[in-house]
Amino acid sequence: MAAPPASGPARAGGRWRRIVETVGSQLTERFGIARIRVRDLWHYQHRLIRKILAHTVAVFLNLQLGRDPLDLDGLVSV
Repeated sequence: MAAPPASGPARAGGRWRRIVETVGSQLTERFGIARIRVRDLWHYQHRLIRKILAHTVAVFLNLQLGRDPLDLDGLVSV
């Protein structure tokens, strides 16, 4: 017997989980968070901050254009 569909807090938690996983994968795949090569913590922190800022600016631009916030492919057209 199948469980009834989730509602209320469980449904909202699933939505947030999807958003967090999407942002995490975008930062890893597009911005190369996993491949930051530095020799000290200061440079690592600032490269990480710049990549997160670039993602935030892309989301902001999408919102200003009335598009899906996490659709980063549509910002750059060839």
